[in-house]
Amino acid sequence: MSTVRFYIALIALVLASCSNEVVYDVGTLEPSNEGNKTELKDDLQFMSIAYRDLFGEEVPPDVLSTMRKAYISFGDKELIIDEIVQTMLVSPDLDLPSDAAIAADRSAFISDTYRKFLLRDPSDFELAFWESQLIEQTDLTAKDVYYVFMTCQEYKYY
Repeated sequence: MSTVRFYIALIALVLASCSNEVVYDVGTLEPSNEGNKTELKDDLQFMSIAYRDLFGEEVPPDVLSTMRKAYISFGDKELIIDEIVQTMLVSPDLDLPSDAAIAADRSAFISDTYRKFLLRDPSDFELAFWESQLIEQTDLTAKDVYYVFMTCQEYKYY
């Protein structure tokens, strides 16, 4: 009986000596209300969202299947995503703003483009930058600007 008491006392001593020590504390996390995008879109999400942003509708299953097959069959994933974006931008079904419409109201085109692809309004600096680009680079089309936005780092996140 004394051996059992010894083991019980030993177990109690071991348990009492264990302390719950904090090894790694991340602190209190607060949700960000600033609209910062932190989640990377996976490639299939990217293709589906890009289609919706351009055409204003969900990607049809046959189109998604074609994009998926192209994506799976090619080794360089970044290259195939770029090719898919370029293919969508030259689609005859895509309704792009005309050069005359862009020239008539550059600020509206830029703001609409930011909202369409980046889901936010441009800063004053961004607005001024793009207005100057559209004035100085007279050969820039909506397709060119859309391509820049769709391939920028911010567009890859949500």
